[in-house]
Amino acid sequence: MPSRYIRQEMTVVGERLQAELRGISCLPLSMIAPTKKGMAVTRSFSHLVSDWQLMEEAVSSFATRGAEKLRAGGQVAGAITEFMRTNPHMEGPRYYGQRSQIIEPTADTIALVMQAVELARLIWHI
Repeated sequence: MPSRYIRQEMTVVGERLQAELRGISCLPLSMIAPTKKGMAVTRSFSHLVSDWQLMEEAVSSFATRGAEKLRAGGQVAGAITEFMRTNPHMEGPRYYGQRSQIIEPTADTIALVMQAVELARLIWHI
């Protein structure tokens, strides 16, 4: 069908589709995925954690996983944000705390664990 007819009946989208079917590229394809600008490692507990030792171990584990994900993607972290909250469906008082910190860009597990534990201490509330 003539391009003029396609455009009249199907608008410019139809005309581009026709061109693509004929082998004429209308929209450039990105062969490389864009670099991620953020990453998260979050978990929920099945019960209320009221022991600092357990929370510190969990935070260390999450930071370790985050460092692994960074290295796998060839990235570094320039900031870290941590939050803790109680179950919103739980009876009684509820708590939500969050802290962020800009850090020297790194994917080093030890540095990230130390920073994560430090932030956790600042927002720990039981």
